[in-house]
Amino acid sequence: MKKSTLALSVAAALGGFGFVGSAFAIVTMADPAGQLAIAASATVPVARAAIPAGTQLVRNDDGIGHQLVIPYFSTQNDNVTLFEITNHDRTSAKVVKVRFRGAGNSDDLYDFTLLLSPGDKWSAAVSKDAATGASKLFSADTSCVLPVSAKNSTFSTLRVDPTPASGDSINQTREGYVEILNMADVNPGNALFNTIKHTATGINLANTAPTCDGTVLETNLGTDVADTAAAAAKFMTEPTGNLSANWILLNQTSIAAWSGQATALQARDAGGAPATGSVVFWPQKDVALALALSADYTSDPLLTGAAPIVTPKQYDLPDMSTRYVTGDTAVIRANLSTAQLAVKTLNHSFAVGQGIDASTDVVFSQPTRRYSVAMNYATNTRVFTALAGNYYVAGNTTVSGRQVCVNNLSLPNIQGVFDADESTPGSIPGTFVISPQPAGSTTTFLVCGEASIGSINNGGASTTKALQGSVARTDATFSSVWQAGWATWDITAAGAAVPNANGLPMIANAFLRVRNGAQNYGFRWPATVTR
Repeated sequence: MKKSTLALSVAAALGGFGFVGSAFAIVTMADPAGQLAIAASATVPVARAAIPAGTQLVRNDDGIGHQLVIPYFSTQNDNVTLFEITNHDRTSAKVVKVRFRGAGNSDDLYDFTLLLSPGDKWSAAVSKDAATGASKLFSADTSCVLPVSAKNSTFSTLRVDPTPASGDSINQTREGYVEILNMADVNPGNALFNTIKHTATGINLANTAPTCDGTVLETNLGTDVADTAAAAAKFMTEPTGNLSANWILLNQTSIAAWSGQATALQARDAGGAPATGSVVFWPQKDVALALALSADYTSDPLLTGAAPIVTPKQYDLPDMSTRYVTGDTAVIRANLSTAQLAVKTLNHSFAVGQGIDASTDVVFSQPTRRYSVAMNYATNTRVFTALAGNYYVAGNTTVSGRQVCVNNLSLPNIQGVFDADESTPGSIPGTFVISPQPAGSTTTFLVCGEASIGSINNGGASTTKALQGSVARTDATFSSVWQAGWATWDITAAGAAVPNANGLPMIANAFLRVRNGAQNYGFRWPATVTR
């Protein structure tokens, strides 16, 4: 079967994905009548059941929440990544921010606004554009997006490193992770809800597509809102979450696939019950933000300060540091969300060789690191957020290959890595090294980049073996004679370099690939952790 046929067949089965692209244009939504006046509708929104206001944002291992993180996507080699986002709310529509960030330093690659009808599911695919080599997104889904061109466009290199160590800026668009943020809800009974809503045509019959009326969308979502009352005048209310997301990474050449569920953060009240978040809506437009405004709503060190390194735009907000529940500020939200994702140790299985061409890549994804430390490409230096209790400091980070790297993971020692028969490196012959090796260190493992791949026993290759990753990768050779086992990584190592004993925010997964004759199989095993 041709690889394009395979991808399209899988996509069709999963709900309307596709694989074509066009030019990049993610800056403004359509305004068919020019600068439209904002006018509130006389229609009164339908009331929903009372939901308490959130006072905390917590990790929900059930997978449903207000904010979601897909820890890794790839279009390297012949990889295609498929996504679906589901609105489990059967009453309210959702205004959702979707942002793809790069694996190297969490640079913004592609972002847009998604509008989900109650009970709606949106599907899309990201693949490599044959003409440009950049990642591109395509969706045949009829759910509204702003701008409309976001359904079929290539990713941008505007924010990535202009002079990366590899010399290939476009390659930086081909790996990363995804943020999904519920900015606001839209209740029934108004023009905005009606233009987002799929229209029922009868029991067991397919709904018609929403109208996605450009005038209605521009009127209500085309300009900023100053407060809750202004948002309500445009029919936006506090977000209730109820979002989930799934992903599939499919390699079309070796016909192997890995899949998983997004990590979820959910707003809850003081008693732990599901609650509402704050309305955190900004238009999907290329309009500069006031500096004070950007500092109030993000802790991203590149977007804040009297002279920001990157000019903040409306489309940059919200992000995962935007204040979201009662008592938040941007720096507090960054720290508290980091705490929800922090782990002290990671444990995973690995397999290499074994006569079935087995290979293992471990992806260490750190989706909140950008809000504590970022990379200034002009000076090749780290930029830190002034934050009490910051998880990332000068002592546990460094710069290597024009990427910010965490340096406080200890390579699993003889008490922390085992083969399948309980043996350790101290009881059998073999090597125990890291590549690249930081100067003066024999046990430090650099996790460079924000969706970083640790390739097990695959030293010297130009790409990782299982995932074909190249943007942010490090090799770890546990033993030259081991073919299978498991390892544990201590993230609170390196003594005084660690600002606290709470670990770091990492979502880790082991991706294994094995071959049986001409057939390849992929397995994804989430790392077990201690917190």
